Amino acid sequence: MNVALEILAAILLGAALAAAYVGPLRFEPFGTTISIRTLSRPFIAAAIVFAARIGVGGRPLATAALEALAKVTCGALITAGTIGWISYLSMTCGGADSYGYVSAGERLLAGAIVQNEPLAEILPANGVRAATPLGYVPAGRIPNASVPAYPLGLSAVMAIATTFFGRSGAFYVAPLCGLILLAASSVITRAWYGDRMTALLASALLAVNPLVFTYSIQAMSDVPAAAALMVGVAALSRTPSLPILAGIATALALVTRPALAPAAILIAALPLITTGRRAGSVALSYVAPVTAGVLIQGWTQWYLYGDVFASGYGRIAGLFSIETAWLNTRSYLYWGYLALGPVWLAAVVLGIVTSKRVPRAALALVAVGVITPYLFYRPYDHWETLRFLLPVIVVATIVAAAGFIEVARRLAGVVAGSMVASSVAVAIAWSWMSWLAVNQVFTMPAQEARHRLVGELVAQVTPTNAVVLALQHSGSLRYYAGRQTVNWDQIPAGSFDHSVNALAAQGLPVFLVIDSAEERAIFEARHGPVLNTGHWLPSGQRRNVQLFEAPPK
Repeated sequence: MNVALEILAAILLGAALAAAYVGPLRFEPFGTTISIRTLSRPFIAAAIVFAARIGVGGRPLATAALEALAKVTCGALITAGTIGWISYLSMTCGGADSYGYVSAGERLLAGAIVQNEPLAEILPANGVRAATPLGYVPAGRIPNASVPAYPLGLSAVMAIATTFFGRSGAFYVAPLCGLILLAASSVITRAWYGDRMTALLASALLAVNPLVFTYSIQAMSDVPAAAALMVGVAALSRTPSLPILAGIATALALVTRPALAPAAILIAALPLITTGRRAGSVALSYVAPVTAGVLIQGWTQWYLYGDVFASGYGRIAGLFSIETAWLNTRSYLYWGYLALGPVWLAAVVLGIVTSKRVPRAALALVAVGVITPYLFYRPYDHWETLRFLLPVIVVATIVAAAGFIEVARRLAGVVAGSMVASSVAVAIAWSWMSWLAVNQVFTMPAQEARHRLVGELVAQVTPTNAVVLALQHSGSLRYYAGRQTVNWDQIPAGSFDHSVNALAAQGLPVFLVIDSAEERAIFEARHGPVLNTGHWLPSGQRRNVQLFEAPPK
C-alpha cells in the first residue's frame, strides 16, 4: 500500500512539475489524448495522496514524511521527464538523421536496403550523388544505387516497431529506449551501491538530463545506443551476472554505433572487478554475442559500402585524426560545463571520492572506451556533440547521485540527507530545463513539422511523376509525398540548367524546394540567381519553405 501511494503521488506531482517547467502540455500516445493545462489540480491531488501515505505509515510522522517525500520527489522528476519526452516527441521524418533511420527501417521491411536511383542515369553530372537523398550515400558495390549512410541497428529496431504499430511506431523507439536507459541505470546503481534512494535519484537526474531529454524525443541513435550499452553494463554488474544478455545488448549497441567497440571490449572486465569468481566463463559468454555483432557490422559495411573498413561517412581511417584531440577535448569540457553545470560536475567528483572500487573502475572503463575514439573524431563545436559521450554521462550521473546522497547523509542524517539530495536534484532539473528552453529544444518538434507540411503540399500540387530538386527536404519529400527527388546541392556549379533540361527532356515535370532564406543563399552561391529571373513559377509555400515549378520547355 505504501509503495503504491508513493508511486501515485510521484506521478501526480510529476505532472504538476512538468506543467510548471514547460507550461500546458498535450500529447497523444498511441491515439489517446492527454492534456495538462494547469499545475494546481495534479499538485492538489498529489498532496492528498501523499497525506494518505503518511497516514498509513507506522513510523514517526516527521521521519515517515521526509523519507516518503524524498522518494516521491525523485519519482516526480522521473515522471516529469518522461511526460516531457512524450509531450515533445517529434513525430516527423525530417532531415538527414530522422529520414535516414526511419526510411532505412522501411527499406529493411521491404527487403530492399540497396535501392536503384533511376534519375542517376539521366542527370548529366554527378548523377548518383545528386540522385541520392540526405541520409543516404551511393552504394559501394552496385552502380547508380543508394544505401543508408547510418548503421542499421536502430533502423532494424524501428522496422520491428513499424511492424507492430505502423509508421508511427518508429518514432516511439527513442523514448522507449529512454525508459530502458532509466531502468538499466537503476539496476546498475542498486548493484553498485545497494541503496534504493540512490537508484531513484540517479534515474531522476537522468530523466531530465539535457542530452537524454533531447535525444529521447528524436528519431536518432544516441539514446538507443546508450540504452543498449547500459543494459550490458547492468547485466554484468548485477549478482548473478547475465553475460549472454549483456553480450546481446552490447552487440546491439555496436551495430547501432560502431564507435562503441572499445567500450564493448573494456566492460568485459566488469565481472572480474565485481566478483572475481568465474570471471573467465562469464567473459566468454559475453564475448560470443559481441563477436557476432562485430562480424555482422563488418559484413554490413562490406555489403553496403564495398569495404569492411568503410562506413556511410567514408573510410574509417579518414574519420579520425590525432590533430583533433585537443579541439575535441576543449569542446567537450566547455560544453559539458555549460550544459551540465558546476553542481553536477562537483557531484561527480564527490561520487568518485566517496565511492568504492567497483563504481570508480566501471566509470573509468566506460569513460576510456567511449571518449577515446571521439577525441580523435571530426570536431563539431556544439553542445549537442556531448551526445557522443552519453554512456559516460549516464555512468557519471550514477556516481554523482551517490556522491549527493553520501555527502548529504553525512551532514544531515540518513532521512533528512535523502530529502536534501532530492531537493538539489529539483534545482538541477530546473536549470537543465532552462538550458533546453534557451537552446530551443522544446520548439524543435514544431519546427520539424514543416517537413510533413511541405510533403503534403508537394503531394497536392505536383503530378505523381514529378521530380523535386531539394536539399533539406530531399529525403522527407520521398517519405511524405512519394516523389522522386534530386539533391540540388550535389549538382555541380554551372550544371543546374543542364540538369533541369535533361530531366524535362524525359517528360518529367521539375519542381524546386527552398527551405528558408539561409538555404536560398546556399542555393544561389552554388547555382546563381536562378530564381530572380522570373522563369521559375511559385507553386506554394508552407511556413518559410517555398515550392517553385520549372519554366515550361
